[in-house]
Amino acid sequence: LPLRWETVLGFDDHEPYENCPYFGCTVGRYCNRIAKGAFTLDGQTVTLTSTNDRGNHLHGGKVGWDRKIWAVHEHTSTSCTLSHTSPDGDEGYPGEVHAHVTMSLEWP
Repeated sequence: LPLRWETVLGFDDHEPYENCPYFGCTVGRYCNRIAKGAFTLDGQTVTLTSTNDRGNHLHGGKVGWDRKIWAVHEHTSTSCTLSHTSPDGDEGYPGEVHAHVTMSLEWP
């Protein structure tokens, strides 16, 4: 792609982010903690596959969206939209999710 700019202040490549939890990331499927890694949906208990924060499920789990390489969906000279598909059962979550995140730069 001809697009070349940094969208966060941080590292020059994606590898250092792998050892720097949540720095400059997009978390998911859930942002924050799910107590004991379980919740109720439509009367059914959903037990997630990991508890990565003192017995709780944090920011989507051990392999949450912060650990995924997102695809460039579209871009302009001032914005970039990334996409990611999270399959049914990803980290224990039910249903497939198609997510898009748009980052834009604005100046006066």
